[in-house]
Amino acid sequence: MASDPRPPRFLAVAGALATLGIAAIFLLPAPGPDLPPGAATSAIPPGRRPSLPNFDLPALASGRVTKSDLAGRIALINVWASWCGPCREELPALDSLQRVLTAPDFAFLALSDDVSEPAARSFAAEHGFTFPIGLGGGGLKRRFRYWGLPTTLLVDADGRLMRTWLGYGGPPQLDAITALIAEERARTRP
Repeated sequence: MASDPRPPRFLAVAGALATLGIAAIFLLPAPGPDLPPGAATSAIPPGRRPSLPNFDLPALASGRVTKSDLAGRIALINVWASWCGPCREELPALDSLQRVLTAPDFAFLALSDDVSEPAARSFAAEHGFTFPIGLGGGGLKRRFRYWGLPTTLLVDADGRLMRTWLGYGGPPQLDAITALIAEERARTRP
């Protein structure tokens, strides 16, 4: 009795599926939204805003940065990394903006998702940043569920997310942040 020279059918099917899977990895676009730089979510109405996740991270300078540090203040939070080109452009612009917006009811916080603390420290020193910087050590994506860097979050005084920006959209983004903060201040002041 002669043996069939063809491989069993399941091996042929498995090989074809493996080939398709490998091709898909290289041919399909990366996961995530197809958004232009600085794309934002719509402003979230006050009654529908989700709560910002809790966090307690080591601070670049010393001590810790926590969600409770922001309590009772409108907060602008930027998630960045030193290796991210748009982050290297956006964070200095946000530093300039936060200097204009400084008030007791406002906080600015940067969260580095660099795996390397020296890289984050070097970038901050290069720009002379004096605002609080939390160190995420590469674990912020799990906590904040962002699509990419930079990600900027605007949070109300109750710790609820008002709006999110993905990427850096330049002056129009900075203008939108300023306008939303002014609207929130007007809404919450007696």
